Amino acid sequence: MSDDPFLQPVQRLLAVDYFRGLAVLLMLVYDYVPFFTQNVPLIFQHGREDRLLFGDLVAPFFLFIMGFSLALSVNKRKASGSNESDILRHVLVRSILLLGIGFFIDITRGMVIGGGLALSWGVLETLGASYLFSYFVMRFRQLYAQILTIGISLGIHLALSSFFPWYRNVVRSISHGSPFSVLAWAPIAVIGTICGKRFIEDRHRFRVFLAEVGMVSILVGSAVSPISPLTKRLVTSSYALVSSGASALLLLLVYYLVEDRKQALVIRLLKPLREFGVSALLAWALQYIVAVYFIYYFHKYGKLAPFPGILFALGMILAVWLVVREANRRNIGIRI
Repeated sequence: MSDDPFLQPVQRLLAVDYFRGLAVLLMLVYDYVPFFTQNVPLIFQHGREDRLLFGDLVAPFFLFIMGFSLALSVNKRKASGSNESDILRHVLVRSILLLGIGFFIDITRGMVIGGGLALSWGVLETLGASYLFSYFVMRFRQLYAQILTIGISLGIHLALSSFFPWYRNVVRSISHGSPFSVLAWAPIAVIGTICGKRFIEDRHRFRVFLAEVGMVSILVGSAVSPISPLTKRLVTSSYALVSSGASALLLLLVYYLVEDRKQALVIRLLKPLREFGVSALLAWALQYIVAVYFIYYFHKYGKLAPFPGILFALGMILAVWLVVREANRRNIGIRI
């Protein structure tokens, strides 16, 4: 067997599935509660310009683990004999399908809520574009080249948002930013791929590396924040860095508890999240299919008070989880 670590297959990690499942669960919470609730409590808000909230870290969690998983996926395909052309073809197909499914969901949701046909840019579109971007950056063999690309991408984004008012207006007016804001979203996935590559190459120092990435990203992001305020709404460079750091530290915690310490209580508590973790795209699509009538009804006739609205949102999440669990048992899913 080859000594090249990128030609050694990596076994599926429970910590990655649990982390991804947690990210999906939180994304559903921060989607559903505002769908059904008026006067949304601060803890369930996200995307404000005046402050950074916990809910603003949820999308970066998923982007980060998507990048991490991309590195593991490329490793697995190389170990099975795939060449770069085969891998590139797979990445292109996956990115295009994410973009297509995202446009379909966001256009349909816009018709349900707004009553008209409008093209919008949403979460899956950002994931698709970031997936492709991070793959090309990952092909740079030197770490300094990957870090330089992150810096250039965030620098261009910072320049656009600082000196071109039209850019800020575009970002504010479109759901989940805009195609332009991929300049800030994609580096989060790239940082995830860097951590994934380090896991493959040097598993013994992986935890230390995650801690270093987490702390350095947060420190650099905080240092940049005076000229690039920490806000998801504008997808600022400081926000991308700080949220990447938070993602790395959270993965470190989950990895330590699940893979290193094998804490039975933690594994038992997180185990249900694996249903979302192995079928993330199915869960994301189902949230609209399961709730489409209620989204329309509450948008038209008024939303619920906070407490019943939150309970209703949790009930809808449970319904999505039950459908996903059954689909997983029957090996039914959206495989791209």
